[in-house]
Amino acid sequence: MTLSIEEFEYLERQIKEGELKLSELPEIIWENKDWAQRLCIAAVVFDPKSALDIPSDVYTENICIEAIWKGRHIFSELPNQVKTPNMCLTAVEEFPFNIRYIPESQKTDEIYETVIRERATYIDEVPEDRLTERVWAAYVRGRGRLYNVPENMRTDLVLNAAFEKEVKANIKRIRNSKGEFFLDSHDHIEYFPEGWRELYIKESVNKWADLFCELESSDKTAAICKEAVSQNAMLLKHVPDNLKTIEMCEEAVGRRGWALQYVPNAIRTQIMQD
Repeated sequence: MTLSIEEFEYLERQIKEGELKLSELPEIIWENKDWAQRLCIAAVVFDPKSALDIPSDVYTENICIEAIWKGRHIFSELPNQVKTPNMCLTAVEEFPFNIRYIPESQKTDEIYETVIRERATYIDEVPEDRLTERVWAAYVRGRGRLYNVPENMRTDLVLNAAFEKEVKANIKRIRNSKGEFFLDSHDHIEYFPEGWRELYIKESVNKWADLFCELESSDKTAAICKEAVSQNAMLLKHVPDNLKTIEMCEEAVGRRGWALQYVPNAIRTQIMQD
């Protein structure tokens, strides 16, 4: 007995509309793997739990991934023997909690990094010997706090990840009501090594020049002042006089004539003479 293409297409329509389940298909359908897999895809698109009715010899990675896309929780019910690396990665991308249903042999560094980047609170799911700098970098790229990262793991890779996250964040203010300097609502800048503070402030001023007005004089280095004035000439007003150079003042006045009032007399004379 064989099925005609018309009969197959009728079954496919029934599957797509939820009128027929995989378990109700005639046995002959499983003899044609191409048709069977096509019906399986249609079934899991309609109902991800249909993946549980697929015969073991018909399972494919594509069918299972389609089921995971449609229902992220179905991964926990799939048999371990059909779980491939790509399937496991898709599962944690869709739902980080699925890390608990991945066979130990399939838990790669990429899996751990993906889980932690999506859900930093799952850092406890990572074995001690798998907590690499890449995992910690993924941790701070998510919502992980830098102060939770062991000092010996605050490498350039991890610090750069934290730095990029904070600078790209929508930071409105960089001081709280007590005047303490914050990266954001989570991390104190003190957890960055010496040298990173100036870099962070400089990049923040690059994005939000008005933040310069809130800085303490001790934070206004030559590089930061130059960055601020290049973003907004009128910020020359808030640059300490000892850091106002001829080049900086000329740039400010060249862009906004009103900035001349904030130029020290000695430098103003030179600018006027030029």
